Amino acid sequence: MSQDDIAESFVGWVGTFSSLSKPVAQLADLTDGIALFEICAEIDRQWFKSIRSADIGDNWVLKLNNLKKLYKLVTRYYEEVLGYPAANLGEPNLSAIAKNEDGHELLKLCHLVLTLAVQCERNQVYIGKIMSLGEDDQRCLMVAIESVLAQLGSADPDTEPDSHDADMDLSQDDDVDPVARLQAELIKSYAEKDELEKSAHDLNVEHKHVQSKYEELLVLNEELKVRMEDLEKSMARADKSGKADFLLRSEIDRLKHDLEKADTRNQDTERANSEHAASIAGLTRQVSEYSSAKEEAARLRDQLQEYKHAAERLAKSEHVIEKYKKKLEESTDLRRQVRLLEEQLAQSQDHSRQIEDEYRRMSQLRPAVDNYRDEYAHLESRHNLTISELRQAMERLRVLEIEH
Repeated sequence: MSQDDIAESFVGWVGTFSSLSKPVAQLADLTDGIALFEICAEIDRQWFKSIRSADIGDNWVLKLNNLKKLYKLVTRYYEEVLGYPAANLGEPNLSAIAKNEDGHELLKLCHLVLTLAVQCERNQVYIGKIMSLGEDDQRCLMVAIESVLAQLGSADPDTEPDSHDADMDLSQDDDVDPVARLQAELIKSYAEKDELEKSAHDLNVEHKHVQSKYEELLVLNEELKVRMEDLEKSMARADKSGKADFLLRSEIDRLKHDLEKADTRNQDTERANSEHAASIAGLTRQVSEYSSAKEEAARLRDQLQEYKHAAERLAKSEHVIEKYKKKLEESTDLRRQVRLLEEQLAQSQDHSRQIEDEYRRMSQLRPAVDNYRDEYAHLESRHNLTISELRQAMERLRVLEIEH
């Protein structure tokens, strides 16, 4: 596939983002880095801070500054968030992009952003955007993703996979989201289905060509048979008249030999025709099987998405239940504290009554009166403090009971 095909596919993917500050109609609209930065900000707004979004025109210096900042954050995101060795990535020529709108170098940067999207935490969203495009665009983008993943997994940053062998390693990784893996397998089946359809079409064309040659040979065979019959009749007449000619016999022998050769060619052509017909039938059957597999994969993808939503709802419900359990435990603790305070209050009241009785008995003893008065005041203060704590605890209990 050509660079123009990949560029057109990437522009189509960018067009699925509705939050861009300006539309992107061609690859050159991405040279200022603003649209790419806005896509990255949607992927992870905390990591990719805001960037100059005003129209910077043809000021290549401002473009270069934007591109440098974007590339730096993208490579750090690969290393610190995704855990990939960014040193293996081929660095695009940012100056060529800013000054000359170099499409080849710009696509390198675009590939990094695309691969970042399908590897991030919410990768199913951005893989879904790829799935919304045409099958040709999907294949182009998956080849681009595969080239970046090959660089990330290899020490040689210049290694690029063959586009015919790009099978999307995401589908082999157990850590990838199941939806992403299923979508990658579905895209792969689209590519294989197209290859089979192309092979079937080529075999159909070849079959028609062989069929045409076979029909021509049949016509030639019939003509040779007619000529041979005429010559045999002529030779029979010549034998009767005793004037058989050697040249006539030679011509008949030559025609017999040609007829045998034509029969052999007819048999070979007929055998090749049968083989081609069997190949076409096999390919047609495989195409039908892939179509069924594609429908089944799409159904499984939708079902998996439903299960995922159900799991999210279940997790939220468990969180709410845990929250109410915690509040219930707090309410139980408060009830226990209230009972303890009530017991302390009863003990304090009993002690106060004992002090009062003792005070009345000892009121006649003048030297001890002051001491008992001070102790009584102290106990009364503790009694008031206990009553205050009890009221606060009862108020907190009342608030919790209202909340529940």
